[in-house]
Amino acid sequence: MTIETEKLYTHSFEFDQAGWRWSHFSVDELKCDCEHFCEGEYYHAPKFLDALEKMRRTLGAPIIINSGRRCAGHNHAVGGASQSMHTKEIAIDIKIQPHPRKSLYEAAIQCGFTGMGFGVNFMHLDMGRKRRWDYPHAIELWKKELGFNPLMR
Repeated sequence: MTIETEKLYTHSFEFDQAGWRWSHFSVDELKCDCEHFCEGEYYHAPKFLDALEKMRRTLGAPIIINSGRRCAGHNHAVGGASQSMHTKEIAIDIKIQPHPRKSLYEAAIQCGFTGMGFGVNFMHLDMGRKRRWDYPHAIELWKKELGFNPLMR
């Protein structure tokens, strides 16, 4: 198995990190961190990681990951969608700070992310089919900063 192969690892320690080229991110911050339902599921997706690394370079400042891969049990426990990309492949929820919402949105588009969820303090990103959604009390913040409704784009 090469580092370029997309694959689910039921235990993150099974993944051989030799050749890891995404210097701003680690398996530890992308794996399921529930510590209850699994032993650190990790979905390795080089295309996703390339986009994430490009986004980090584009922003010029750290991207803080709140949530990466989630096993089914953890996703259910946190109230995630039943068909969440966090459980199918890999998705991330990132903290808004220290970035302006507009910078995050523009970088996500530029780097190829297609699934976007707009929260008050976070942004969801994945590479599934193109779709947009919001979380409670968030869309007005995004509309104000972007100057348009990102759900309509």
